[in-house]
Amino acid sequence: MNAIFQAEKYSMIHAARVVGVHTATIWRWYLRGVRGRKLGTVLIGGRRYVLASELDAFLTDGNRDRPLNGDDLRRRAAEAGRVLDAMGVRAATIRTASSMNAK
Repeated sequence: MNAIFQAEKYSMIHAARVVGVHTATIWRWYLRGVRGRKLGTVLIGGRRYVLASELDAFLTDGNRDRPLNGDDLRRRAAEAGRVLDAMGVRAATIRTASSMNAK
């Protein structure tokens, strides 16, 4: 418990300034998270703080490339198709390296 008091910590407002985002973004990261990971905070005397180490870990983990599974790819492809349809772009056939070598 004493380690938390001694650790470098930021208020939610100060954490937003450090990262360069709106305060609401820090609260959203804490409440809902991003990509399945929530920003850890501590409550001290009725005020919520973000440990500097936790903020660093959250930002570092969020920037790692994660492999996409088949569901992610299908979801992204469907969304891209809807956007292209809305723009009036005609669908094109995508040729992969393996399909080009098959000829």
